[in-house]
Amino acid sequence: MKNTSCLLKPRVLIVDDREENLFVLQELINGLDNDVEVVQALSGMEALHILAEDSDFCLILMDVQMPDLDGFQTTGLIKRYKNTKDMPIIFITAIFKDVSYIHHGFDAGAVDYICKPIDDKVLLSKVNVFIDLYRSKKALESSLRKSKEIEERQNLILSHSQDGIVVFDKFGQVLFLNPTAEEILGHETESVESLLLSDIVCREEGFGQAWSADDVRDAVENGVSFRNLDSSVKTSEGRKIPCSYSFGSFDSPVYSGGVLIFQDITQRKKHEENLVYMATHDPLTNLPNRILFKESVNNAIARAQRSNYKLIVMFIDLDHFKRVNDELGHNVGDELLKKICRRLQSIGRKVDLFARLGGDEFGVVFEDINNNFNSHVMAPKILKAFEEPIEALDHSILISGSVGVVEFPEYGRDADSLIKAADIAMYQAKSQGRNCYALFRPELEDSAIARSQLERDFRQAISQEQLICHYQPILNAEDMSVAAIEVLVRWEHPERGLVPPTEFISVAEHTGQVVEMSNQVFSMALSALSDWESRGLWPSTAKLALNVSALQLSRDILIGQLKKMGEKYTFNFSSVEIEITESMLMQDAEESARVLKSVRNMGLSISIDDFGTGYSSLNYLRRLPINVLKIDRSFVKDIGHDRGDEQIINATIDLAHTLNLEVVSEGVETEAQMAFLKNAGSDYLQGFFLSRPLSRAAMEEWLKSESQRKAGKLGGEVDVC
Repeated sequence: MKNTSCLLKPRVLIVDDREENLFVLQELINGLDNDVEVVQALSGMEALHILAEDSDFCLILMDVQMPDLDGFQTTGLIKRYKNTKDMPIIFITAIFKDVSYIHHGFDAGAVDYICKPIDDKVLLSKVNVFIDLYRSKKALESSLRKSKEIEERQNLILSHSQDGIVVFDKFGQVLFLNPTAEEILGHETESVESLLLSDIVCREEGFGQAWSADDVRDAVENGVSFRNLDSSVKTSEGRKIPCSYSFGSFDSPVYSGGVLIFQDITQRKKHEENLVYMATHDPLTNLPNRILFKESVNNAIARAQRSNYKLIVMFIDLDHFKRVNDELGHNVGDELLKKICRRLQSIGRKVDLFARLGGDEFGVVFEDINNNFNSHVMAPKILKAFEEPIEALDHSILISGSVGVVEFPEYGRDADSLIKAADIAMYQAKSQGRNCYALFRPELEDSAIARSQLERDFRQAISQEQLICHYQPILNAEDMSVAAIEVLVRWEHPERGLVPPTEFISVAEHTGQVVEMSNQVFSMALSALSDWESRGLWPSTAKLALNVSALQLSRDILIGQLKKMGEKYTFNFSSVEIEITESMLMQDAEESARVLKSVRNMGLSISIDDFGTGYSSLNYLRRLPINVLKIDRSFVKDIGHDRGDEQIINATIDLAHTLNLEVVSEGVETEAQMAFLKNAGSDYLQGFFLSRPLSRAAMEEWLKSESQRKAGKLGGEVDVC
């Protein structure tokens, strides 16, 4: 009561028509309790006005004999109104012997009398009772109000909570379902009495695994609680809904039980399933990705071991797929991949698993359950799927694949070793010329390790600029003067020494380092050309021949490189010639024609290298801005031994001259070869018989001696004249 009283201030209304009486009463009451407020009224009418504005008084002390409205009349009016009818009123009167008079006061609504002359102790004792009653009443009202507020908040939470709430007793009898629980479970309030907790919670993982009356009672008695467990709840129709739930027990004097709070996690489960699918599948093709492929291989190995059958893993890598992206764009490349996936899936069996492992690489698992699978039948079948052109966004694309095959249990005991072996076999197929398959053999692993080391070393060679240029002269067949000098790239390996391009050019193309390699080669070669031209060592009619890759020829990379070099070094573009291979030219003839015309407009010459090894269209040869054809060394080497090659050389030279093209014959290694080529009409000659590739310093000395030889020859002619 003390704590409550400091928050409540009781008020006493004293009504008397004499001010001296009011003063005495107020002083007496103030002496009783400083926390009591006293309000005065000089008449019954004034008292009514006060009560009309504020009726919160713990007691009214009223004189009975007052003019106008006496105490009886005023009390009658006070008791007539709702807000004041229960207010305690004590009459103060000098008439106390007339019993009928006193009864009249009680009938009017008074609760007591105090007779004049007033006894202080009697007055204060009676006033104190009503002050205490008032404070107790206010404390009870406050407690009740708080209880109602708490109850309202609880009801609000229960009614509007998005979680289902189930209250049950220690025997598992459901006592209460909130509206969300009713909606999720499909039960109505009227049916709660017949529900048991075991009717709601499914017997699965978690606390709901084996609900029974004993389980619930034990959980409640032992104060068991659970948080954030996943299970399922069962609707009135028997449908299971995934949920996350928490359980807590309670024990009160009335009864013991527990509370189950659950959330419908159907959407969360779907989201989790979507995340798992996204993590294990390729977004472009919807095939399993490398993660799921590895898991599937491990599972297949376990099944194969249990049932004692073979397992075959194949890797399929598209040949030169990068060119499709580089030349036709990634949209075409993506469409091509999707079409290829459908083809691969069409040749498999329903039990086989196809996966996209990344980029243009696919994996497939075959389980030989019936012991009748033949890799030498399936691998060619896969290759055959690539024989027909594939239509992708208005492009008809012919592409091949290389297939690596490994069989379990012959090689590998887990997914990692099988996948590695299939990958190694696939690279073996590529090294065999692509568009073929290879079965894994243990000795292939050594070559794969060597290739991997070569790739790492080559990346380091690019970053540390270990590449150098060698230069091989191309001579005029008529007077043996310098017609051109071909730039040949070499790699100065810190441990292996000079590495020939036949070992690392394919690595550069495979790792995507070919553009950076060409940047370095162009920079070194054109810097030398600039230097030789400025010093007068470069023959005015000679060309510096630069080899170009397929990637450079696409998407204007070559044009950008040449312009950048033109800004960096001082040289004449008319002194530069680019060499492209016949096969490169025909990959996208229209795009090649556009780029080559831009190259010619810059003043450069163009030659086709390795002519005769591809499948050129004579129509394109006529239309393209080409200056020179280079006959491949494979035809030159058999001069004098193969009449057919000699006829091809003669026909090629005649064809080139008909198209107003000049001819360079590569691979001249003997005097007999040189004599034949001169007689056949080859305009230029190149080969070891004339000069081996030279370093920059050696090439510079060669140019100096050639300049001196030419000067001496001219001087001799003047003397003769």
